[in-house]
Amino acid sequence: MNYKNYIDKKENIVLLSILFAGLLSLFGKKNFFLITWILNILILSNVRRIKFKNISISFFRITLYFIHYFLFFILFIKNDKFVTLNAHTYILLIIFVFFGIVHVFRYKNLFKIIFKSGYINSLPKKEEVRYFLDFYSQFGAAICEELYFRYCIISMFYSYGIFSVFISTLYFFLSHYILPWSYSFSKKDFINQIIYGGLMGIIFFYTGSILLCISLHLLFNVHTILLPLFSYYYFYIKKNNDNEFNDEFRDIEL
Repeated sequence: MNYKNYIDKKENIVLLSILFAGLLSLFGKKNFFLITWILNILILSNVRRIKFKNISISFFRITLYFIHYFLFFILFIKNDKFVTLNAHTYILLIIFVFFGIVHVFRYKNLFKIIFKSGYINSLPKKEEVRYFLDFYSQFGAAICEELYFRYCIISMFYSYGIFSVFISTLYFFLSHYILPWSYSFSKKDFINQIIYGGLMGIIFFYTGSILLCISLHLLFNVHTILLPLFSYYYFYIKKNNDNEFNDEFRDIEL
């Protein structure tokens, strides 16, 4: 049997991420960050050991992808940054809602394709409950990731100034990169995660409003959040299922 006599790049990065978290915790006396990061790695690296067998187990497995972030938030929350609204918040809200609208118009053709019956019909039909589980996973992850990577981490290292945004962005990226199934992400996906993580981090750092970050996260992910609901409507309410594959949608990457 052929065994590797070394650990691969991703395993090295996992170890380095723990080491860096340990150093941050050591010098900042913030052991909470080190503990939660290790727990995050253990949970996300093993969640797929749970097999889809029935609705209850499927719901439990999907919940494990993000519920620990919410629990970390509950354990950490201790100030008023969760609902803070000030002048900066409203100004940035207007600015980023504008950019959100630009984002939708920029990709309007993609949105049209995603929500066209031809594209949806090209997708494999799932059991009814799976569409709601897909919606639940996208919606829940968007909220819980903001609570941990923006609220917890930036609040924890706020005394470090803008460096706290760097820490938040780095570990947001790493949370996706170190996953066993990260091979499904392209370089563009990882670059987008870095840009998005930095953007959300700056918003929270200067406004103190995690509600604004959550709202924008949901806005930017609106296509992946709504697609399961549109698919359910198409297959089970309109009851369309002719299984014809439209070549127009064959090479579309979502």
